[in-house]
Amino acid sequence: PSRDTGTQLDLMVALDGSGSAHIVQGTLHWPEGNRLPGLEAIALQGSLDFGPDNSWSRVRADCRRVELVQGHRWRLALRDLSLDLDHTAAFQALPLPVGRLSVGEARLLSNALEGDLVLRGVEVTAASSAETALLDLTIVHRVSELRLGGEVYGPAEIRLRVAGLSGPGLAKVGETLRAAWLPLLARDASAAAHLDTLAAEMIELLDHRPSLWGVVQVTAPEDWLQAEIALRPTGLRGRDAPRPVLADLSGEAELNMPESLPRKILTGWLRSRLPEQKRPGTRRAPTSQELETQIAVAVERQLGRLLRQQLLVPHGEELRMRARLGGGLLAINGRTFPLRPDAPSP
Repeated sequence: PSRDTGTQLDLMVALDGSGSAHIVQGTLHWPEGNRLPGLEAIALQGSLDFGPDNSWSRVRADCRRVELVQGHRWRLALRDLSLDLDHTAAFQALPLPVGRLSVGEARLLSNALEGDLVLRGVEVTAASSAETALLDLTIVHRVSELRLGGEVYGPAEIRLRVAGLSGPGLAKVGETLRAAWLPLLARDASAAAHLDTLAAEMIELLDHRPSLWGVVQVTAPEDWLQAEIALRPTGLRGRDAPRPVLADLSGEAELNMPESLPRKILTGWLRSRLPEQKRPGTRRAPTSQELETQIAVAVERQLGRLLRQQLLVPHGEELRMRARLGGGLLAINGRTFPLRPDAPSP
């Protein structure tokens, strides 16, 4: 670090390899490097307890403020961080995490955004378990408030669960990722071989047919969104020809929202892509009122296209989407689309 003030580090290791570490640090500053952002942490303190041969560990950490900076492109400021994480090892030292990460506020400034993106009351929890050689992992992400471009959303919750994941297979993927990390950063020629190995291991991992469930719920003063998805591989081993991975999955998805939400999303997206510039063949730029009229017309055209194609279906004051995946076919609100040449005709 280029600047490090007030650091106190205590480390104790027993003869069997277990031990603990405690750190209290005033300010840590790490300058920007090659493709890596600069880092500044203020009032960092934490502890690490670990067992022999990395059989278990427990991490506790708190930090008043962390800031990451990448030139003039983006800046991320995190306030009031707290980490509480336990892990036990299984299947070739593969960690099974259980814990919680909370952030009082996260503020992102980026050239790609109009205004700041602010998240408050961020909380991520993880729980995992192992039965025989299969793993279950659940991750819940909650945000009490999200602000972007003058719009306020929240609370929001994203819940993901993976069940029946092969522990030994995941351990092999982890080993390959560790071996490929440095060659990828250095753009070494050996990285391609690692990626080929990783692709084969991912297919083998999915061939054990784990299940994925996801739920998203977002509310706002005037809008809300609910989405659910479930996916299951139907078998990837022995693929005789390249084809979309979706053709080897089965699952269901649901999406519910008020009609006002897609209008608002389309309006914001079109407004950000319609700069105030002269139209071809005119001598002046359009007025703000003319731009808003153009945007309103384009929004109705886009939303009408989605409704005509039955990608969204009206249900009272709501819009809904129901999708089903299986047998190489994707059905959306009753319309069926083949995902591979050998799929049966709808």
